Amino acid sequence: MSYDAQGPWLTSRRLGIFFAVAEEGSLTRAAARLALSQPAVTRELRILERGLATVLFERLPRGVRLTEAGETLLAGARALVRLEQDTCEALGELAAFGRGSLVLAASNTIGNYVLPRVIVAFHRLYPRVTIDVRITNSREVLRLLGEDRIGLGFIESEASLSGDVEAQVFASDELVPVVAPSHPLAQASRISLDEALRGIMLLREEGSGIRAAVESRLQRLGRVPADTLTLGTTEAIKDVLRAGIGLALLPRPAVATELAAGLLVVLPLRRLLMRRRLAWVKRRYRRLGPAYTVFLQKLEELGSSESDLRMTVERRLES
Repeated sequence: MSYDAQGPWLTSRRLGIFFAVAEEGSLTRAAARLALSQPAVTRELRILERGLATVLFERLPRGVRLTEAGETLLAGARALVRLEQDTCEALGELAAFGRGSLVLAASNTIGNYVLPRVIVAFHRLYPRVTIDVRITNSREVLRLLGEDRIGLGFIESEASLSGDVEAQVFASDELVPVVAPSHPLAQASRISLDEALRGIMLLREEGSGIRAAVESRLQRLGRVPADTLTLGTTEAIKDVLRAGIGLALLPRPAVATELAAGLLVVLPLRRLLMRRRLAWVKRRYRRLGPAYTVFLQKLEELGSSESDLRMTVERRLES
């Protein structure tokens, strides 16, 4: 195939017409959608096919079907149409920024112990932007993202990512083994891993980033707890721990208050200490508008300054 890529036949208007015909599978329906006559649509497609020196559609008794060359062009046309739509939306958002909404979902750790500070800082700057945050586990965050029900998600990065999800690490946190002061191991100066795992280990539910991290670490160590108890939230786990039942690996920010008050203690088990990366996620094809961009800027600023959360900002793109 040979053609003049710079020729005057290659215009955004013609690509838009091609895109509409490809989506509708019909010249008539595409013409109605574009408010053009069918002969005008046919004429524009012929100019495009002559310029490309190839046939883009097979004419059927009812409608049209893309050829292999048409399928190839469709991918590029779809990207250009999306770019044009995103640009128009961005200009509108820039003109109206100060109003609008953020639709977010976050894992329990990030939603309960990181985002509240960011939300406060953002709200002080833009009080007319509404913020809707769903707090759940990492697996559910990715499901909501995949269904385009949220614009931005926040997960513990152990969660598996699909190819159309872009993730960027913004901080790390530490999981520590904790028990109540009344627990038999609480006063021991030295504890073996096997001793610690003879009792009950409290775990979060399937799909939780905390659970995935704990199970991954135990698998690498070749150990299995003698008994486990699964609870749906970190707060529920802390309630059971305070009653003197079991051991749990929890994010240090989530137990900071209890540690300071002496309600929980960290066991001297270096082999169970671990750091996790926390990441924000979005669909690769989605452009982040001004409100989302400013929100992430505030997240980065607070993540780098909040030493009490023991978070270290990492500027790294994960794919």
